[in-house]
Amino acid sequence: MGCGDGLCFDVLGGYAAEVEGVEPDRALVSAERAAEGRIHVRPFDREFRPGRRYDLMLFLDVLEHIPDAEGA
Repeated sequence: MGCGDGLCFDVLGGYAAEVEGVEPDRALVSAERAAEGRIHVRPFDREFRPGRRYDLMLFLDVLEHIPDAEGA
């Protein structure tokens, strides 16, 4: 449950200058994508503090998998 290896990043990049994602399972993120620094490998929970604000956040087939969806 997350962005995986960022397979949608290229498509989403057509709509935004910068695209980032969150993936809690390191095994789903390739070394190449991890090196780019655009994927936060960690849970998306109350402790997630990326240090910046976002204009848009997409949760595509994700909220139903988050234990505390309301908190997310």
